[in-house]
Amino acid sequence: SRMRRQRERQLPGRLAGALPSRSTSGLLLRRDGDRLNVVHVMRGGPAAATGWRTGDMICSVDGAIIGRVPGEAALSWPIGPAGRTVQLGLCDGRNRALTLRNFY
Repeated sequence: SRMRRQRERQLPGRLAGALPSRSTSGLLLRRDGDRLNVVHVMRGGPAAATGWRTGDMICSVDGAIIGRVPGEAALSWPIGPAGRTVQLGLCDGRNRALTLRNFY
């Protein structure tokens, strides 16, 4: 609704006219305490091309344990610069590398 859009524009911390962030990982994540839960893998993205699946659980990013990373900082890497390779530790003990790229 119009009123909702007006309220959203007034929220502190929002940049007027800022474009939404674009995923370069192809993963949509939700933080669940000490882990990141993959809730969606975007078709055509680098995550889909390397076999990521909904339900995969990430416990570390570039060696940083998710449970020790404050707030939303643990969720900033999926929109990082294209070409960056992120080392992801899955909660089952496996490690996977994911190279970020622009895909849409």
